[in-house]
Amino acid sequence: MRIWAFGFILFFGSVEFYQWLQAMEIPLPVYIGLGILLAIASNARRSRPHLESNTDPVEQPIIPQPVPQNMPKTQPTKDSISFKM
Repeated sequence: MRIWAFGFILFFGSVEFYQWLQAMEIPLPVYIGLGILLAIASNARRSRPHLESNTDPVEQPIIPQPVPQNMPKTQPTKDSISFKM
């Protein structure tokens, strides 16, 4: 019985709240201001570069070092333009 009473009160309250919201009129500047606040809040994670601290090692790029390659030693060649066949 308690579940039925709670469900009825919850349903009745939600319908009344919905009707109250439909009757309420909000001026356009309030919508614009709320839109700006929503944009700021949704981009809060993306901080600007001048506000970031350089102490986070994860954010810093890792520059790879060149790998030394051992070239096989060849015989010195003469200054010639011909090729061996």
